[in-house]
Amino acid sequence: MGQLDDGEFENALQELQLTRSIWTIDLAYLMRHFGVRHRFCTQTLGVDKGYKNQSFYRKHFDTEETRVNQLFAQAKACKVQVEKWRVDSFSREPDRSDGNNWEIRKTGITYARAS
Repeated sequence: MGQLDDGEFENALQELQLTRSIWTIDLAYLMRHFGVRHRFCTQTLGVDKGYKNQSFYRKHFDTEETRVNQLFAQAKACKVQVEKWRVDSFSREPDRSDGNNWEIRKTGITYARAS
């Protein structure tokens, strides 16, 4: 993947219907859109209602809940790789057998390049 210009990025945001409230699952769809191989690892397959009152989520939580849950439900059909992992599973090394790998985790995005 080469460098994107602003127009390509803006078109992708519109096509994927990304809003001002960007969730981690949105990043997984965006990476898929641009052909970046990745795996999204999360503790919760859908919206975790425990975040509803946190300041980052509070403003858009109610309006985004259905949209975000739909993205999780449609992930497999859209070829977005999502896996449910326990917190202690996050220490597992990514599979490096097929080259470059990206993993999206609640703790951040990691990149592993095969040597």
